[in-house]
Amino acid sequence: TEKKCKRKKDFYEWNHFAKSLIEADAKNWAVEIAKEQLKSERDFSYSREWLIKLISLDQITIAEKQIVLKGKKAKSHQDFKHLAESVCGNELLKNKYAHNFYEEAMNLAAEERDGKNTIALCSLAESALNEGLLNDKSCAKEILNKALTLTTEVCYMNSILEQANQIEDQEFMNEIINKTLEIKDFTIDDILDLIKYIKEPAQIQNLLEKAKETDSSYREFERLSDYFFGNGEIENALNCLKIGIQKICRSFEEDNLLLKLNELEEEGVQEVMQSFLEHIDSTSPKIDFSENMFVDYNPKWGRYLSIYLDFKDMAKNGNCSIFLDMEQRKVLGRRYYPGNYGMRWHGVSDTPTRVLNAFDRSLESYTGIITIKSADNLESFLKNESDHQWVQDQKLRNDKPKPRFKKTKWLWEVSCKNGELIDATKSMSEFCQAEDILKTVGDGKKIFHLRDYIFQNK
Repeated sequence: TEKKCKRKKDFYEWNHFAKSLIEADAKNWAVEIAKEQLKSERDFSYSREWLIKLISLDQITIAEKQIVLKGKKAKSHQDFKHLAESVCGNELLKNKYAHNFYEEAMNLAAEERDGKNTIALCSLAESALNEGLLNDKSCAKEILNKALTLTTEVCYMNSILEQANQIEDQEFMNEIINKTLEIKDFTIDDILDLIKYIKEPAQIQNLLEKAKETDSSYREFERLSDYFFGNGEIENALNCLKIGIQKICRSFEEDNLLLKLNELEEEGVQEVMQSFLEHIDSTSPKIDFSENMFVDYNPKWGRYLSIYLDFKDMAKNGNCSIFLDMEQRKVLGRRYYPGNYGMRWHGVSDTPTRVLNAFDRSLESYTGIITIKSADNLESFLKNESDHQWVQDQKLRNDKPKPRFKKTKWLWEVSCKNGELIDATKSMSEFCQAEDILKTVGDGKKIFHLRDYIFQNK
């Protein structure tokens, strides 16, 4: 085995061999191997293991001699850190050498650049706090103070806080937190790392103000909100969602927020919902109706309309639809499709052939099936449309979906073609008559001219 170890010149082979000798009670032989390996070993992490082995075998004198020799050859903060950790297994050696080695390591670590100094110092502080090693909070605090003077980035401050938290000195923690809050550049992830150490409400509010200034996405604010919800801090959680509303830039993010707000019952949720609806209203592209467009329609019949043209269940490329606000007399476009006019105004990139064929130029009328759904407010309209898209997407994935907004229903739904009623929900009679719809938004000629008008003003 010894010949094999010499041939491979491998630490792990020698270490395994030494362990086997100790287990076989051949400790003297193991001591000789440790001594020989220390003479030639240049890697201080391996030297540490041999020194620990000698100390565990009560070879204190031999170990100390090697420690002194290695101390003269140490050049980096890692070298001194390994030496410091190696002597902690013996009280005499620890008292004699450990603090000096940690101090040497600290001074050399501080000379590193580009954040490496903080990482090295935090690692050193962690070592000093280890109960199986130095177990000295004052030494660790000195090391972290050194790191604090060198750090200007939040991510590194969080590393310092992680170690400082183990010292159990709140005054020291507050000093680090206050310096961290002076830094301008934050990310939500930085805030999530930092906020778990903060106890003062004023500091948390300060952090939330900084969060508003970040370029973080809605999803990041949602994560921050989830953190507060998890801690039972409902007001802060809702504030994060409120800030995040301005960051929404994808339709699925709207859906996520709608679902979250729909499931929450806490006080203040409706205020966030109102902010969300105002944001949707202000950011939705709109086209004003022409002067004579749908003048006979009464908004009391249903303010928001979703008009589907020849709707096809499970259509792979989607269905052509038009959204209308009958009270404000506007065509409503989808958000987040600045250059895709088909998606913006009709919900599809390319109008399906069945729909194109139903636009009869000779008659100037839409001759296909017109399906109209109505909602009395924007919240209900968004939830119903979200559920509609959700159900269609899940069907295409061969799932059997159930509506996610169970308490939200359309006011009424109606289908018609060429001026004839095909189907209508019973609830329709509570708001209007079928004839009212057939003469207005269910009129094929009016839908024909509406599409042309959208195209001209897209």
